[in-house]
Amino acid sequence: AIQTYRDICKNMVLAERCVLLSAEILKSQSKYSEAAALLIRLTSENTWKGLDSDLRSALLLEQAAHCFINMKSPMVRKYAFHMILAGHRFSKAGQKKHALRCYCQAMQVYKG
Repeated sequence: AIQTYRDICKNMVLAERCVLLSAEILKSQSKYSEAAALLIRLTSENTWKGLDSDLRSALLLEQAAHCFINMKSPMVRKYAFHMILAGHRFSKAGQKKHALRCYCQAMQVYKG
């Protein structure tokens, strides 16, 4: 469905909804790795432009980061890396407080 909405229908809003729903279903089944992959894949779509794109990407990257930390054996460095990426995108979108929050959470990992 995601591929159909994205490639054939050219409707990114429906593709995004499908990804978010799929990611939540995967997380409820403890399939965090698959959920993170879906979220990250949507982040790299070039269809979105401007501040909307940065904010959307920041939120998706932050959700992907939380998937990495919630795995059975947490991928802590991957979590921190994606939090930094999310912080960067929040900063580009003008959301300085959210960017700082992401950077602070990543710093906790690198501190220890």
